[in-house]
Amino acid sequence: MTTTTAHSPDAPGILVATQVSELWWTLIAEELRTAQEQLRADNPSGATQTLGRVVVHFEPLNATWRSIATTSPKDLFGTATFDSWRYHYTLYVLGGAQAEHLRSLASSRHWPQISSALAKPTVYDDVLAYFNRIGMRVPEHVLERDPSVPYVPSLEVEQIWREIYEDPYPDATLQQLGETLMDTATALTDWKCRCLMTMRRTIVERPTSISDTSEISFPELWSARRCVTGPFDVQT
Repeated sequence: MTTTTAHSPDAPGILVATQVSELWWTLIAEELRTAQEQLRADNPSGATQTLGRVVVHFEPLNATWRSIATTSPKDLFGTATFDSWRYHYTLYVLGGAQAEHLRSLASSRHWPQISSALAKPTVYDDVLAYFNRIGMRVPEHVLERDPSVPYVPSLEVEQIWREIYEDPYPDATLQQLGETLMDTATALTDWKCRCLMTMRRTIVERPTSISDTSEISFPELWSARRCVTGPFDVQT
């Protein structure tokens, strides 16, 4: 994440917020790598604890937008770019590969690091591979998918999550993993929403790569919950 501004009272706050954000993104990326190693070692409880720390790390990261949001357009001189390659790296590790992002980042000097994430399994890929190893039937096309393209939801994977949550005598380990994955996805979406709204408020018409806040990680985990809860009536 880089910023270039002319001298203004807001400049120190913006510089500190963006530099601190880079430290949090670096830590989050390292934690996600650890969680993947734990999943590959068949240690879902350890992965859940690690992902829980990721959720906590997002709290101060997301709060940095408050410092930037206090800047008005007329006080922000020169140009400013609040775009972190580490954000894109983390996005892809969490399964958010998008073609439009790739086109805009291909000329980045950090492309080698970003492309390395695209060539490797995501956190969700590792979760589903673990499920398959313990006897849950994950479709072969899901297990062998190309991680560099957007993930396509699967009804079979949704059914796996439904069974995890519907089991009357559940192994809470998998439910806890699912809940922590949802917390992680929520924290990332919160960051994207704060980024988008701050850019609209402060930078106004300048472009940002954060355009779609509706995309959410681990889609079947969310869709399965609609089936588990069952129908309900809303009293008016």
